[in-house]
Amino acid sequence: MKKFKKSSLIFILVVLLTLNAIISGGEFQYFLLFALLVSLFSNYVFVLLNKKNLSHLFVSRVSKGIVGETIIVEYVFTNNGITPIMNGEVTTYISKRLSETKYLAERIFLKPNQVINLGHEIVLKHRGYYCLGKVQVDLKDPINLFSKRVMFDREIDLTIYPRVYHIEKITTPYREMYGNNNVNIRVFEDFTNMRSPRLYVPGDSFKKIHWKLTAKNEKLLVKDYDLSASGKVTIYLDSFADNYSEKRLIDQDEKIVEIAGTLLEFYLKNNFESTLTYLDKDSKKMVTGKEITQLDNFLKHLIGFTPNGKIDMTNFLINDVSKLGYGSTIIIILPKMEKSIIQLCNKLLRKEYIVLLIVLESEEYLNEYLMSGKINYKIIGLDDDIAMKLEGRI
Repeated sequence: MKKFKKSSLIFILVVLLTLNAIISGGEFQYFLLFALLVSLFSNYVFVLLNKKNLSHLFVSRVSKGIVGETIIVEYVFTNNGITPIMNGEVTTYISKRLSETKYLAERIFLKPNQVINLGHEIVLKHRGYYCLGKVQVDLKDPINLFSKRVMFDREIDLTIYPRVYHIEKITTPYREMYGNNNVNIRVFEDFTNMRSPRLYVPGDSFKKIHWKLTAKNEKLLVKDYDLSASGKVTIYLDSFADNYSEKRLIDQDEKIVEIAGTLLEFYLKNNFESTLTYLDKDSKKMVTGKEITQLDNFLKHLIGFTPNGKIDMTNFLINDVSKLGYGSTIIIILPKMEKSIIQLCNKLLRKEYIVLLIVLESEEYLNEYLMSGKINYKIIGLDDDIAMKLEGRI
């Protein structure tokens, strides 16, 4: 609207001066008309030269980051001409999901052949894959009659990983013999790995007595074996879109991913065979690993997790859990508790599956329902400390 008014005013002024010069025929009137036209032309050329001579370089010190970190991005502008850039307004574009940082337009002045740097600190708020480098520069002549917009759009890929909290313990039963985890349960004795014989204590099986050493030392000695077991855990993420709040969608799915990443880091660090499973629309996504070196692969899947599932969690679990082995450990992470999930978990418990429910919110009557049963569950709110909640410290 302002541009329309200004251009209309200029047009009217040119028309009036032209008519005045023609009617009066005076030299001064023609001089005023000529001076105005030259001024308009020179200002327009000035803006065109500024547009031609302005160059831009985007600099990012990192290509990867973690939610919660702060990174610095820089924009380098150069005036390659002999005319100054006297009136430039720079606006940077950063995804609202990436950062809540507010960017005001900055005015720049560049002398001939001058280079300036503009820098921004970005606090990374959400995981994802982003492109940086989009900058808009509005160039104007000294008296703001004309303007030209320049868009610099150099795509720089930035990968933001979810935040992972380090936990030291979370109770997870072992169900399989012979593994890399040391345990204190005699049922998991590894008969392929014998430690030094030890003195007999009441309760030891006579089958374990080392008769040759007993005869030699005249003391009852028994064979002592390593106690080891292996663990398996399957983590399910609820991606059913209808279970998420529209207003808190970003915070909810970020929290769920952080919980999953924290659990996976713990289990992989302790050599559990870990599986992450969720739905992407109606397609099943699954990744499996057993070593901490594979955590990055899990995190890349979590970066792409989106609550866009078309099948509700209960129906998905009914079909998928049956494919797991007897007595499997299942962790289900949900944005909100549902009665159908509780009923399904009770059935799984009767079939001797080990189930842990982790939910961001749950209504009071469902909490009472849970407490009356044997389902192991944790409620981790959006503002709760994940590590302390998982370890049971709060």
